[in-house]
Amino acid sequence: MERHPYFDLWLHSTQELTEKLGSGIIERLTLHEWPLSCVQLLRLEDGSRLIYKSQLRATSVEPEFFTAVHRDRADITQRSRSRLPRAELLGSLQNSVGMFFEYIDAPRLEDQQLTEAEIMEHGNRLLSEIRQFPADLPVYIDISSQAKWFAFVDKTLSMLRSLINRELFHLTTPAAVQNLAEWSQSQAVMAALLAPSTLNHGDLGGENVFVTPDGYKIIDWQRPVRGPAELDRVTYLFAMGVDPLKYTHRCMNELNWFIHLHWFVECKLHWFPPGESYDRQVAELAGLILHPGH
Repeated sequence: MERHPYFDLWLHSTQELTEKLGSGIIERLTLHEWPLSCVQLLRLEDGSRLIYKSQLRATSVEPEFFTAVHRDRADITQRSRSRLPRAELLGSLQNSVGMFFEYIDAPRLEDQQLTEAEIMEHGNRLLSEIRQFPADLPVYIDISSQAKWFAFVDKTLSMLRSLINRELFHLTTPAAVQNLAEWSQSQAVMAALLAPSTLNHGDLGGENVFVTPDGYKIIDWQRPVRGPAELDRVTYLFAMGVDPLKYTHRCMNELNWFIHLHWFVECKLHWFPPGESYDRQVAELAGLILHPGH
């Protein structure tokens, strides 16, 4: 194994990958890298291509997700499995875990020149496909009941208070944290949480969807969410450049903003303490939640 040259992330060496593949690697090209994961394209001697990905175990459930999907489960149809890339778990390396994914030779949804109506149509199809997966697959966040929602809120606000007390955050006040706590128990939020819970991708956007002749291929299942089914619609529309408030209830947007607030708080507290502040992003998201119309 080898350490990433810039980040506290471990990867399989080329020799290790060659031994696992049983084929020589003629090119190893990094497609994407940041402190939490590294994605590489492997070109093999036999002419085939493969995706190699290493990611921090603590920030992703993707290995567990694909392990669960590939089990012999009668409640996961072949059609649903075909919406995911073929994947193979390679095992852990220090704080990281490596995986192989099939190389998908197809355009991404974000590369299409789509009208707003076409974006909505693709969104409806994607959500329909994702909702075919069982809701009990591994997720990074579970807000599928009021009790789980309250536990998630308590954890998030506790982390936020810690950042404020340590003077790492200055733009979000203790009063705003208290207001978020009260918002989380409001009638509107409770009503939104009564909606049927499903599996949500959690980062559904055009960059994570390939359009193949056989249908969609949906990648990057690092942080799925179990909760109200419309959460993915909010994420998808925003990623595709469409205002989600035009098509989804405001409270569903607020839930989505709070999930993003949680991620920024978690990143600052655990993953990037010396780096990006995230103070401004958290304050802006709190403002969106607490000040409708602004």
